[in-house]
Amino acid sequence: MPTFKEAKSWIREAARELGAQVNGREAQALAGAYLTTLDTDPQLRQSALSYADPTGERAVKAWFRGITT
Repeated sequence: MPTFKEAKSWIREAARELGAQVNGREAQALAGAYLTTLDTDPQLRQSALSYADPTGERAVKAWFRGITT
């Protein structure tokens, strides 16, 4: 499972890739929301910890893209 700092950093990176503006507080709130969701959703937890994405980076970015579109 990614750490809070990793999730925050990956969310900001995904936002840059999408051309979105995400400030530090928004990134913190989104990282917290992601980690809370990850704790409560076993299906998301499984996909985030797969062999193809052992750090969870792709899962965090996909989650962020999903909530912004």
